[in-house]
Amino acid sequence: MTSLCGKHVVRAAMVVAPNSNHDENRSNIFAIDREKDLACMSDDLEQIFSPIAFRQMQQFRDSGRRFAYYTDADTALKIISGEKLWLRKSQCMNDSAELHWGLSHLSRHQERITAALNQAFSHIGEDLGTAIWHLFMANEWKFRWNSFVACVSEHGPEDDRFGRLSMWRAYGRNSGVALVFHADKLMRLFQMRGQWASPVFYADEDSFSDAVGEWERSVRDGTMAIRAHLTTADDAIQSGLRWLAAATICTKHRAFEEEREWRAIIAPDAHPADCERFVHTFGNTPQVVYSMPLNCGGAEPVRLVDLLERIIIGPCQFPAEVFDALVHTLRPKYNETTQFSEWVKIHDSQIPLRANPA
Repeated sequence: MTSLCGKHVVRAAMVVAPNSNHDENRSNIFAIDREKDLACMSDDLEQIFSPIAFRQMQQFRDSGRRFAYYTDADTALKIISGEKLWLRKSQCMNDSAELHWGLSHLSRHQERITAALNQAFSHIGEDLGTAIWHLFMANEWKFRWNSFVACVSEHGPEDDRFGRLSMWRAYGRNSGVALVFHADKLMRLFQMRGQWASPVFYADEDSFSDAVGEWERSVRDGTMAIRAHLTTADDAIQSGLRWLAAATICTKHRAFEEEREWRAIIAPDAHPADCERFVHTFGNTPQVVYSMPLNCGGAEPVRLVDLLERIIIGPCQFPAEVFDALVHTLRPKYNETTQFSEWVKIHDSQIPLRANPA
């Protein structure tokens, strides 16, 4: 057994040296190595380290639900014409305060979390879980400021006609549009791009504490699998940091539960395959944005028209004009083998637009 001063932990600690002059040569603890991440987080380990998220994923797959991306008409047209989904900085999202909420609740259970990780990784080194916690906390500012997120909501048959009013109010402005995607194809695309994709966990203080308890039991009961899959300090650090990051960015206050949100995440300083990084101005604020292509080649190619199940026009000032614009933009994406019918693909919810009070 190695101690906390073993060479692997020392090398990991160098990652967070605050005044290093060699940033370009350092590994970044949040930049996920896709091959290592897949190896470190098999289905067995996902179920152990993220029991609630794993259960939600299984239930979602079995339900046959889809994903809906709520936005305004202008953004929807840009996504369709460019065949790319934008991921914005988490700090610039309308619910960025939730990052602080998740982190503060995680911090309240530091002793329980580090004790469980220390025990889980005791076959590699002493107090490795404590070292992982300090690595994460030393870099949490980078995580909060430099993660990029795209948010979608679970979409069931009950949402096909009208969508969800709360989502229109939050994201539709005066020209709401929801792009409804086949969930299995979109999830496969996220994974191929090397991104995390996880359901959001909605909690209050009591349910968060209960969730930590379930996680402790899962880690304790999964000790044999952890020791079989994670044999080096690097593997343990990768897995521990990934769980801490996901637990923070994918936790929201219980009051938002009706959103049924999932998040695709690009970690700080990661460079996901084929994703373009550029600057776009939202309102009067220029922001760095990632765009993820909604298509890919290979043995099982995916195209935008394969991903897109339907489009819903929500509360809108000029719904007929939005309908025409969507038809004009979407029709060229189809060909003789995938015929386009606007009356099947695009649905006007006919929800009246409520004027803002003076």
